[in-house]
Amino acid sequence: MDTTRTLCAVLLNPPIKSEPDTITHRNVRVLSTVLGCHRVTMVNLIKIPTKDLPSINNIRLSVADLDASRRDISMALSQACELVIGWGLGGLNAATKLRLREQTSWLYEELRHTSLERVWTIHGAPRHPSRWHQYVGSSKRRFEGSTFAERLEKAAEALPINSDATARAFLASF
Repeated sequence: MDTTRTLCAVLLNPPIKSEPDTITHRNVRVLSTVLGCHRVTMVNLIKIPTKDLPSINNIRLSVADLDASRRDISMALSQACELVIGWGLGGLNAATKLRLREQTSWLYEELRHTSLERVWTIHGAPRHPSRWHQYVGSSKRRFEGSTFAERLEKAAEALPINSDATARAFLASF
């Protein structure tokens, strides 16, 4: 068994409380198991912790804010066997969207210089892990399965790095 397989999750920004205590972290760990990975690395498009989306909208993001995350993202990508994108699908103001579109465009170009062959999404979009349970919930009937892990496995969609679908996923919420 290969115990070095690492899933890298690229999310929006860090939580205020420690990662292991979050729904986000727990759900990413479930996906890592589904994908046969034994380690998880979580990095963020921006390093500024906030409580929620309205708090992010109150920050005036600068190019320096984007640059501050890029080294960590590049390092995590270089060590990853699998990648999931999960920065969410909306709720941001125009100025924030513009900066984050710059960051996801940079990330998309970075991916082309890695050994990664695919990007994982949930049903083709960068849904935030804190929303996965709700999205794949049995009451929604989108995916069959008796457990969250079984439904998440069916919702997890691999997109080839150099595909139109991947490009769309990177720009879906910005």
